[in-house]
Amino acid sequence: MPESKPFEPIRLLTKKQVAAALSVTTVTIDRWVRAGKFPQPARVFGYPRWKPEDVSKYVEERFKEARN
Repeated sequence: MPESKPFEPIRLLTKKQVAAALSVTTVTIDRWVRAGKFPQPARVFGYPRWKPEDVSKYVEERFKEARN
Protein backbone atom coordinates (compact mmCIF):
# COMPACT_ATOMS: atom_id res chain seq x y z
CA MET A 1 0.00 0.00 0.00
CA PRO A 2 1.45 3.43 -0.93
CA GLU A 3 2.62 5.62 1.90
CA SER A 4 0.43 8.69 2.40
CA LYS A 5 1.94 12.14 2.56
CA PRO A 6 1.57 14.15 5.77
CA PHE A 7 -1.03 16.90 5.70
CA GLU A 8 0.35 20.31 4.82
CA PRO A 9 -1.88 23.25 5.77
CA ILE A 10 -2.81 25.70 3.05
CA ARG A 11 -1.35 29.13 3.73
CA LEU A 12 -3.85 31.95 3.29
CA LEU A 13 -3.47 35.65 4.02
CA THR A 14 -5.96 37.88 5.78
CA LYS A 15 -6.80 41.35 4.49
CA LYS A 16 -4.75 42.83 7.32
CA GLN A 17 -1.72 40.72 6.35
CA VAL A 18 -2.05 41.67 2.67
CA ALA A 19 -2.36 45.35 3.55
CA ALA A 20 0.71 45.18 5.81
CA ALA A 21 2.73 43.38 3.14
CA LEU A 22 1.90 46.12 0.62
CA SER A 23 2.20 48.99 3.13
CA VAL A 24 -1.36 50.17 2.52
CA THR A 25 -4.55 50.20 4.59
CA THR A 26 -7.26 47.55 4.52
CA VAL A 27 -9.56 50.22 3.07
CA THR A 28 -7.17 50.54 0.12
CA ILE A 29 -7.28 46.77 -0.42
CA ASP A 30 -11.10 46.94 -0.43
CA ARG A 31 -11.02 49.81 -2.94
CA TRP A 32 -8.57 48.01 -5.25
CA VAL A 33 -10.67 44.83 -5.17
CA ARG A 34 -13.89 46.75 -5.97
CA ALA A 35 -12.13 48.56 -8.84
CA GLY A 36 -10.80 45.26 -10.24
CA LYS A 37 -7.19 46.34 -9.68
CA PHE A 38 -6.40 43.62 -7.14
CA PRO A 39 -7.22 39.88 -7.08
CA GLN A 40 -10.61 38.96 -5.67
CA PRO A 41 -10.32 37.09 -2.38
CA ALA A 42 -11.79 33.70 -1.68
CA ARG A 43 -14.34 33.67 1.11
CA VAL A 44 -13.33 31.15 3.76
CA PHE A 45 -15.91 30.85 6.52
CA GLY A 46 -17.18 34.25 5.40
CA TYR A 47 -13.82 36.01 5.63
CA PRO A 48 -11.72 37.23 2.69
CA ARG A 49 -8.48 35.33 2.15
CA TRP A 50 -5.76 35.47 -0.50
CA LYS A 51 -3.18 32.92 -1.55
CA PRO A 52 0.34 34.32 -1.09
CA GLU A 53 1.22 33.43 -4.67
CA ASP A 54 -1.69 35.57 -5.97
CA VAL A 55 -0.43 38.59 -4.03
CA SER A 56 3.14 37.95 -5.22
CA LYS A 57 1.93 37.69 -8.82
CA TYR A 58 0.12 41.03 -8.45
CA VAL A 59 3.31 42.71 -7.18
CA GLU A 60 5.45 41.18 -9.95
CA GLU A 61 2.98 42.39 -12.60
CA ARG A 62 3.13 45.94 -11.20
CA PHE A 63 6.93 45.88 -11.42
CA LYS A 64 6.76 44.65 -15.04
CA GLU A 65 4.40 47.51 -15.89
CA ALA A 66 6.67 50.04 -14.19
CA ARG A 67 9.71 48.85 -16.18
CA ASN A 68 7.93 49.26 -19.55
